[in-house]
Amino acid sequence: LTKQAQGGLGIGRSFDALGCWRRQSIQLRPAERISARLDFCHGILGAPLHDHRQSGSPVDIEHSHLLDLEKQARRSGSGLTAGNLMGYWQLKTVWPKGQTEANAFNGWLLRSIGACLEISGGSTDGLQLRNAVNLAGLTLQFTGPGELNGRQPLLKFRFEQVELLLGRFTLLKKELPPPEEGREPFFALISRSPEGWMAARGRGGGLAFWTLRG
Repeated sequence: LTKQAQGGLGIGRSFDALGCWRRQSIQLRPAERISARLDFCHGILGAPLHDHRQSGSPVDIEHSHLLDLEKQARRSGSGLTAGNLMGYWQLKTVWPKGQTEANAFNGWLLRSIGACLEISGGSTDGLQLRNAVNLAGLTLQFTGPGELNGRQPLLKFRFEQVELLLGRFTLLKKELPPPEEGREPFFALISRSPEGWMAARGRGGGLAFWTLRG
Protein backbone atom coordinates (compact mmCIF):
# COMPACT_ATOMS: atom_id res chain seq x y z
CA LEU A 1 0.00 0.00 0.00
CA THR A 2 2.71 2.47 0.97
CA LYS A 3 4.68 1.93 -2.22
CA GLN A 4 1.55 2.20 -4.36
CA ALA A 5 0.45 5.37 -2.61
CA GLN A 6 3.59 7.19 -3.65
CA GLY A 7 2.99 6.14 -7.25
CA GLY A 8 0.37 8.85 -7.50
CA LEU A 9 -2.82 8.77 -9.51
CA GLY A 10 -2.09 6.32 -12.31
CA ILE A 11 -4.75 7.50 -14.74
CA GLY A 12 -6.01 5.02 -17.27
CA ARG A 13 -5.40 1.82 -15.31
CA SER A 14 -7.83 -0.96 -16.26
CA PHE A 15 -8.96 -3.39 -13.59
CA ASP A 16 -11.65 -5.75 -12.29
CA ALA A 17 -11.17 -4.59 -8.74
CA LEU A 18 -14.75 -5.08 -7.56
CA GLY A 19 -14.96 -8.75 -8.41
CA CYS A 20 -11.46 -9.42 -7.09
CA TRP A 21 -12.20 -7.74 -3.75
CA ARG A 22 -15.51 -9.57 -3.30
CA ARG A 23 -13.92 -12.98 -3.91
CA GLN A 24 -11.13 -12.29 -1.45
CA SER A 25 -13.26 -10.73 1.31
CA ILE A 26 -15.61 -13.72 1.60
CA GLN A 27 -12.78 -15.80 3.14
CA LEU A 28 -11.44 -13.13 5.49
CA ARG A 29 -12.02 -12.50 9.20
CA PRO A 30 -13.58 -9.09 10.14
CA ALA A 31 -10.24 -7.46 10.96
CA GLU A 32 -8.76 -8.73 7.72
CA ARG A 33 -11.74 -7.42 5.79
CA ILE A 34 -10.95 -3.88 6.90
CA SER A 35 -7.41 -4.24 5.59
CA ALA A 36 -8.61 -5.80 2.35
CA ARG A 37 -11.16 -3.05 1.88
CA LEU A 38 -8.48 -0.44 2.39
CA ASP A 39 -6.36 -2.07 -0.31
CA PHE A 40 -9.36 -2.23 -2.61
CA CYS A 41 -10.16 1.45 -2.03
CA HIS A 42 -6.59 2.40 -2.84
CA GLY A 43 -6.79 0.40 -6.05
CA ILE A 44 -9.79 2.49 -7.01
CA LEU A 45 -7.99 5.62 -5.89
CA GLY A 46 -5.21 4.75 -8.31
CA ALA A 47 -7.36 6.32 -11.02
CA PRO A 48 -9.04 9.68 -10.57
CA LEU A 49 -12.68 9.23 -9.74
CA HIS A 50 -15.97 10.98 -10.37
CA ASP A 51 -19.43 10.72 -8.82
CA HIS A 52 -22.10 11.81 -11.29
CA ARG A 53 -24.63 11.92 -8.46
CA GLN A 54 -22.88 15.06 -7.20
CA SER A 55 -21.74 16.38 -10.56
CA GLY A 56 -21.91 20.07 -11.14
CA SER A 57 -21.69 20.73 -14.88
CA PRO A 58 -22.53 18.28 -17.71
CA VAL A 59 -19.65 19.54 -19.82
CA ASP A 60 -18.60 17.34 -22.74
CA ILE A 61 -15.44 17.71 -24.79
CA GLU A 62 -13.86 15.88 -27.68
CA HIS A 63 -10.67 13.88 -27.14
CA SER A 64 -9.17 15.37 -30.30
CA HIS A 65 -9.73 18.89 -28.97
CA LEU A 66 -7.87 18.05 -25.77
CA LEU A 67 -4.97 16.69 -27.83
CA ASP A 68 -4.80 19.99 -29.71
CA LEU A 69 -4.76 21.90 -26.41
CA GLU A 70 -2.08 19.56 -25.10
CA LYS A 71 0.19 20.25 -28.10
CA GLN A 72 -0.25 23.96 -27.52
CA ALA A 73 0.49 23.66 -23.78
CA ARG A 74 3.68 21.70 -24.48
CA ARG A 75 4.80 24.18 -27.08
CA SER A 76 3.86 27.49 -25.47
CA GLY A 77 2.72 26.62 -21.94
CA SER A 78 -0.82 26.55 -20.56
CA GLY A 79 -0.49 29.77 -18.58
CA LEU A 80 -2.01 28.10 -15.52
CA THR A 81 -1.16 29.30 -12.02
CA ALA A 82 -1.85 27.85 -8.57
CA GLY A 83 -4.95 30.00 -8.25
CA ASN A 84 -6.50 28.36 -11.32
CA LEU A 85 -6.36 24.92 -9.68
CA MET A 86 -8.06 25.64 -6.36
CA GLY A 87 -11.30 23.81 -5.74
CA TYR A 88 -13.12 20.50 -5.50
CA TRP A 89 -12.62 18.57 -8.72
CA GLN A 90 -14.62 15.58 -9.90
CA LEU A 91 -13.54 13.40 -12.77
CA LYS A 92 -15.86 13.21 -15.78
CA THR A 93 -13.84 11.21 -18.33
CA VAL A 94 -10.57 9.26 -18.53
CA TRP A 95 -8.85 8.16 -21.73
CA PRO A 96 -6.26 5.42 -21.03
CA LYS A 97 -2.80 5.83 -22.50
CA GLY A 98 -2.74 5.35 -26.26
CA GLN A 99 -6.54 5.18 -26.60
CA THR A 100 -9.03 7.62 -28.08
CA GLU A 101 -12.06 6.09 -26.36
CA ALA A 102 -12.85 6.04 -22.66
CA ASN A 103 -13.53 2.62 -21.08
CA ALA A 104 -17.29 2.50 -20.48
CA PHE A 105 -17.23 -0.24 -17.83
CA ASN A 106 -14.47 1.36 -15.80
CA GLY A 107 -16.28 4.68 -16.09
CA TRP A 108 -19.46 3.13 -14.73
CA LEU A 109 -17.58 1.46 -11.89
CA LEU A 110 -15.78 4.64 -10.91
CA ARG A 111 -18.95 6.73 -11.08
CA SER A 112 -20.58 4.31 -8.66
CA ILE A 113 -18.13 5.35 -5.95
CA GLY A 114 -18.15 8.92 -4.62
CA ALA A 115 -14.69 10.48 -4.82
CA CYS A 116 -12.99 13.84 -4.87
CA LEU A 117 -9.74 15.59 -5.58
CA GLU A 118 -9.43 18.78 -3.56
CA ILE A 119 -6.72 21.32 -4.23
CA SER A 120 -6.17 24.17 -1.78
CA GLY A 121 -3.48 26.60 -0.73
CA GLY A 122 -0.74 25.18 1.48
CA SER A 123 0.80 26.70 4.59
CA THR A 124 3.53 28.27 2.44
CA ASP A 125 3.52 29.12 -1.27
CA GLY A 126 2.72 25.54 -2.30
CA LEU A 127 -0.51 23.61 -2.73
CA GLN A 128 -2.24 20.99 -0.60
CA LEU A 129 -3.90 17.98 -2.24
CA ARG A 130 -6.50 15.67 -0.75
CA ASN A 131 -7.70 12.63 -2.70
CA ALA A 132 -10.50 10.61 -1.14
CA VAL A 133 -12.83 7.75 -2.02
CA ASN A 134 -15.90 6.55 -0.12
CA LEU A 135 -17.13 2.97 0.10
CA ALA A 136 -19.92 1.67 2.34
CA GLY A 137 -19.42 4.37 4.95
CA LEU A 138 -15.63 4.14 4.84
CA THR A 139 -13.49 7.01 3.60
CA LEU A 140 -9.95 6.45 2.44
CA GLN A 141 -8.01 9.66 1.92
CA PHE A 142 -4.48 10.60 0.95
CA THR A 143 -3.12 14.06 1.68
CA GLY A 144 0.09 15.86 0.88
CA PRO A 145 1.72 18.93 -0.65
CA GLY A 146 2.06 19.86 -4.29
CA GLU A 147 3.76 22.48 -6.41
CA LEU A 148 3.85 23.74 -9.97
CA ASN A 149 7.02 23.24 -11.98
CA GLY A 150 8.03 24.23 -15.49
CA ARG A 151 6.35 26.16 -18.27
CA GLN A 152 3.50 23.76 -19.09
CA PRO A 153 3.45 23.40 -16.00
CA LEU A 154 3.62 20.09 -14.12
CA LEU A 155 1.64 19.72 -10.91
CA LYS A 156 4.04 17.64 -8.83
CA PHE A 157 2.83 16.20 -5.54
CA ARG A 158 3.49 13.59 -2.90
CA PHE A 159 1.20 11.94 -0.40
CA GLU A 160 2.52 12.16 3.15
CA GLN A 161 -0.40 10.64 5.04
CA VAL A 162 -3.15 8.07 4.53
CA GLU A 163 -6.26 7.82 6.71
CA LEU A 164 -9.14 5.37 6.88
CA LEU A 165 -12.26 6.84 8.45
CA LEU A 166 -15.61 5.42 9.48
CA GLY A 167 -17.81 8.46 9.75
CA ARG A 168 -15.97 10.73 12.16
CA PHE A 169 -13.96 7.89 13.68
CA THR A 170 -10.38 7.32 12.53
CA LEU A 171 -9.66 3.62 12.01
CA LEU A 172 -6.20 4.06 10.54
CA LYS A 173 -3.75 6.93 10.26
CA LYS A 174 -0.31 6.35 8.81
CA GLU A 175 2.57 8.48 7.63
CA LEU A 176 3.93 7.62 4.19
CA PRO A 177 7.61 7.70 3.19
CA PRO A 178 8.72 10.06 0.43
CA PRO A 179 8.77 8.67 -3.13
CA GLU A 180 12.00 7.62 -4.77
CA GLU A 181 13.95 10.46 -6.35
CA GLY A 182 12.77 11.01 -9.89
CA ARG A 183 9.61 8.96 -9.32
CA GLU A 184 7.38 11.69 -7.93
CA PRO A 185 3.81 11.58 -9.28
CA PHE A 186 2.57 14.52 -11.33
CA PHE A 187 -0.10 15.88 -13.61
CA ALA A 188 1.01 17.59 -16.82
CA LEU A 189 -1.56 20.36 -16.96
CA ILE A 190 -3.25 21.02 -20.31
CA SER A 191 -6.02 23.54 -19.77
CA ARG A 192 -8.41 24.99 -17.22
CA SER A 193 -11.50 26.59 -18.72
CA PRO A 194 -13.53 29.45 -17.19
CA GLU A 195 -16.51 27.17 -17.83
CA GLY A 196 -15.32 25.02 -14.95
CA TRP A 197 -13.30 22.13 -16.35
CA MET A 198 -9.67 21.07 -16.26
CA ALA A 199 -7.62 18.57 -18.28
CA ALA A 200 -4.25 16.99 -17.52
CA ARG A 201 -2.18 13.92 -18.33
CA GLY A 202 -0.95 11.75 -15.48
CA ARG A 203 2.46 10.19 -15.07
CA GLY A 204 1.01 6.88 -16.24
CA GLY A 205 0.02 8.41 -19.58
CA GLY A 206 -3.75 8.59 -19.14
CA LEU A 207 -5.66 11.73 -20.07
CA ALA A 208 -8.12 13.04 -17.49
CA PHE A 209 -10.94 15.55 -17.74
CA TRP A 210 -12.43 17.03 -14.54
CA THR A 211 -15.35 19.32 -13.82
CA LEU A 212 -15.34 21.76 -10.93
CA ARG A 213 -17.98 21.31 -8.27
CA GLY A 214 -19.47 24.64 -7.22
